[in-house]
Amino acid sequence: MSGPKAPSRGGAAFPWLRGSPPLAVRRVRAEATRVLRDAGIVKPGEPLVVAVSGGADSMVLLHLLVAGGWVDVRRCVVAHVHHGLRGREADADARFVERTAEGWGLRCRCDKVDVRARARATGQSIEVAGRDLRHAALARVARAVGARRVVLAHHADDQVETFLWRLLRGAGGEGLAGMKPVGPSPADASITLVRPLLGVSRAELRGYARAVGLRWREDASNRESDALRNRIRQELIPRLERRFQPGLRRVLLRTIDRVGAEADCVRRLAVAWLRRRRRGRFERLPVAVQRAVIEAQLAARGLGVKMSWVEALRGAAGKAVTAAPGRAVCRGADGVIEACGIESPRFGGEETIVELRGRRGRARCGPGVLEWEIRCRAGGWPGKRREHGVEWFDADRAGDRVVLRHWRPGDRYQPIGLSRGKKLQDLFVNEKVPQAERHARVLAVGAQGEVFWVEGLRIGEACKVTERTRRWLRWAWRR
Repeated sequence: MSGPKAPSRGGAAFPWLRGSPPLAVRRVRAEATRVLRDAGIVKPGEPLVVAVSGGADSMVLLHLLVAGGWVDVRRCVVAHVHHGLRGREADADARFVERTAEGWGLRCRCDKVDVRARARATGQSIEVAGRDLRHAALARVARAVGARRVVLAHHADDQVETFLWRLLRGAGGEGLAGMKPVGPSPADASITLVRPLLGVSRAELRGYARAVGLRWREDASNRESDALRNRIRQELIPRLERRFQPGLRRVLLRTIDRVGAEADCVRRLAVAWLRRRRRGRFERLPVAVQRAVIEAQLAARGLGVKMSWVEALRGAAGKAVTAAPGRAVCRGADGVIEACGIESPRFGGEETIVELRGRRGRARCGPGVLEWEIRCRAGGWPGKRREHGVEWFDADRAGDRVVLRHWRPGDRYQPIGLSRGKKLQDLFVNEKVPQAERHARVLAVGAQGEVFWVEGLRIGEACKVTERTRRWLRWAWRR
């Protein structure tokens, strides 16, 4: 398929300017103009990257920028990301974008990424892995051509779908605030993302494309129902509109705007509190501001912002949280996040050998301390009262010599209740253990060479207490 005819600047690209342009064209142009002016996108001679998938939305965006005179065609670079997911169809998309850019006198950069490999390596969904790789690829193109801005074609329907997608994943105010018209790239904060079409719908963009005679490519994967975002678009939104709220999209866009304003207010209060020389007590801050204070500090340290980390840090001063391999942080009583100096080895590291001789003992492994005790059956079952951080094992099955270490490739583990062992990597994924935490978890290997305990998971079948147990091993682990 050949690309559309190159648009010319000004009135020649819009023949209705002598009369009255179609409503969709007027709406799209007006909304895009407002955002582009606010973003200061017109900088004579400044390079600019435009993300183009070949779909109707990105083709409209490119046409608006070129025909409207917003870009210097000599410095504008079209960036296309090939996700490696749809075979020949994706190859055809890339060729279409390249031919369009060439016909319009624009440079084109096509970057191919392996989304499936990323998803397998990180445990992410295909959607999340694709998003991360796409932003990383666009940032690479921007750096290569010296551009400080990347323009994206996200629109109002994308905004609604993103809101519902994040809502189902348990996002907070910052996440539910949706995409911003102008904001930093998640892959490189020095690069600004500009989304001039967030205020217009998918239908309006299609109306614009038809009115100006644009051609575009249809992504068949958007019709598949296995991806959560597609199910939201095809099933959830239509059902909610039909059964509950006909004006759902309009209502949710208002909600996004309101949540965004409130989240921005909380963030500003958190930043202002952190900048004070004399701060009040952290515990007296509203809970929303406490969370924002912690999130801002984690982000400033270049760490991810996960709700489990935020709540652990907010809940107790001095509690260490491993936020990345080899990087643990804790919150001081003054609310300031500090490095704890705890190192967590990757893929093994040193071993700690624990000799279970005598009645009780104590051993240290990395960031944690193990206190153990042997009790005889004659004393009666000692595990009636549940204690936090305490497990009970069969001491004879564990043996007199236990090894404490970190996860290694190929480790297998059979949690109690499972019929057979599984790769520890798979168990971490199933239990949604963040990748950064997996290498920091401590595990125990018994005398028979089997892993019988993994920090944070159910105890193992290998050394569980049974009716035949004669000696109990009290296992108390704390960080």
